Amino acid sequence: EYEKCHISSRSYPFVVASLQKIDPLRVKSVACSGATTEDVIGDNSIYKGQSNRLSKMGLIDTDSTISQTQAILNYIPGRILQNSFVEKYNPKVITIGIGGNDAGLMGKLRLCIGPGTCDVASTDIGKEQAAAEIKNLYGTLVKTYQELHMTSPNSKIYAIGYPKIINISTECDLINGFLLDKTERQFMNEGIIYLNQVIKA
Repeated sequence: EYEKCHISSRSYPFVVASLQKIDPLRVKSVACSGATTEDVIGDNSIYKGQSNRLSKMGLIDTDSTISQTQAILNYIPGRILQNSFVEKYNPKVITIGIGGNDAGLMGKLRLCIGPGTCDVASTDIGKEQAAAEIKNLYGTLVKTYQELHMTSPNSKIYAIGYPKIINISTECDLINGFLLDKTERQFMNEGIIYLNQVIKA
């Protein structure tokens, strides 16, 4: 119940491998849904897994170390920092899509689902705060990319942006239109566009 990283066969490593006719066995993903930059780089000696999963599993320090060793040998994400895989395997290519959870975009989306327009999407203060959170990610993203590069200098690193997940130019069905109104859909789109600009910078 603690290890649900939801790795998709349609994520960038596998899509790129398919397009480039790379043997799928040579491609691995250590992505984990809900990850932040703190799940990518840091100190494994104090890292207890994404969302503290090793502690939630009831593992003591020795068991945590064994679990992390198993993770790095078997490409099990969420137990160990993602940069640890880079350090061990020095991949030719790294794709990394990070930042949305650091900026709390999914949390904001959850707040907006429901009747009425949520404050973060409808007030100047809410929008300014969201923009500031995204802007403040710049230094964190730079540090994350630099750390990956220092760990594996010969790896080609591709910082991946986020897809547009909501179309505001068409009418939603009754349920979705009720759950996320046009103002909220526009807010989410603008947030993703701005986050992608910060990632690109």
